[in-house]
Parts: sequence; structure tokens; C-alpha cells
Amino acid sequence: MLQAPKWLFADVYECQNIEEVKRLYTHFDNAGQTETARDKLFGAQREQSFSPQSPLLQKLHLSALKLAEGIVARKLGKSNLDTYGLFARWQPILEVMDKAHYPRAQAALQAALMLSWLSMGSGPQHLAMQRFWIEYFTGTKSPQSGRWLPAEALRFRIAQERRMGGGGRTHERWLAYSIMALEYHFRGKTFRGAQEPNALLIPADSSAWVQNAKWFGDAMPAPFETWPEHADACVQAGIESLEKIYE
Repeated sequence: MLQAPKWLFADVYECQNIEEVKRLYTHFDNAGQTETARDKLFGAQREQSFSPQSPLLQKLHLSALKLAEGIVARKLGKSNLDTYGLFARWQPILEVMDKAHYPRAQAALQAALMLSWLSMGSGPQHLAMQRFWIEYFTGTKSPQSGRWLPAEALRFRIAQERRMGGGGRTHERWLAYSIMALEYHFRGKTFRGAQEPNALLIPADSSAWVQNAKWFGDAMPAPFETWPEHADACVQAGIESLEKIYE
């Protein structure tokens, strides 16, 4: 059994606020004990008293937050937030999404949902946007042979790349597919194809990142400080919960 030392010397650092405590922790903590991305995200949720009920947000990916923030930053300006600040900013949108009770999903789809609710959660397209994601998660298929619903085509394209290996920048590409499919859904379009949909392909002269940034730039996101009010408006507009659909 180890014996307690006779003397113990300690350095005491006075901190004015929790931010200074965090900086000290990051600076002095042993490299082998440093927080992982999952630890930081859990700590951020705990700090904000956020206890998600939906499977989607119980398995929230930090990369989803960073991806969505990167798209928004193209329009609203770069923020350089750490994990704690990033989560605090997106919390109002995440709380709205939690009420929809989505199942687990990849980081790219989590980012797509965040951007969808941010840009369309309370506007005239909010019902169509929610219907698209319900069709995606419930596996809804077109009743017409040889036709594919946009959400159905998105499921196929992602599943195809998961089988074959999507290569680099998968998250950006899957986000672009999600946005493209959502746009087609709004226009009431379906895709042709006997074995696979003839759609959701990135133009040869473009890239997934360009497609994502262009779409969200056109969507005119609300300023950061208005996001809590936007979240309240989403709730007022109505949220269709998948939990009720699965019952």
C-alpha cells in the first residue's frame, strides 16, 4: 500500500471565471489524460444542462457541429469557437431537433438537419422540410415503378457509397447530396432509374463544398443572436415527432 507523503507542495492559480479554469485545465493536464472530442462534447452538454431524448442527439457528432458551423461561417463570419462555445451556439437548434425525435444518423446528416431547421424550421417550407426527413428516416418509397423520391434517392446514394467506400471528403459530399435532395423535394420532383436514381451527382466543374456553401449562402441564415427566437418560432410553427409515427 502506498504511503501518504510527509509533505505536499501545490501551486494555486486564481481564476476569475470558468473560461480561465478551462484554459488552465487544457494547458496543464497530462497528455495521456487529455479530453477526447467525445469528452469535450459531453462536457459542453453537461455545462448547458442539455439532456437529449432522441437517439440522434444522444449520439451527436462533434464533426457535425463543425461541418454545419463551417457552412454558416461562409455567410455570417468565422467564429473560432471551441467545443463549449460551438455547442452553446447551436443548442437552440439542437433542442428543436430533439423534439422531432430522429433516430441515429451519420455526422453529415446531422449537419444537414441542423442547417435545415436553421434555415427553414419556421418559414413557409417548414412542413415540406419535415416531411422530407420523415420520408428519409422511415424509408418511404415512390409508389411508381422506376421512380425515386428525393429522400429515397438520398438513402440509396449514401448506402451505395458506404458499401463501395466514398473516398475523401465524405461528410461534405453527403451533406451536398442531402441539400440537393431537399431542393428536389421542395419542387415536387422524382427521379428516373430502374436500378438506381439518375440524380444526386456533384457537377464535374464543382465540388461538394462549393455546392453546400452556395445553397446556404442563398438561404440567408439568421444572425447568431436571433437563433433562440428562431427556435421558439420553430416550436410555434409545429414539430412532427417521429416518436409518434413509430408508435
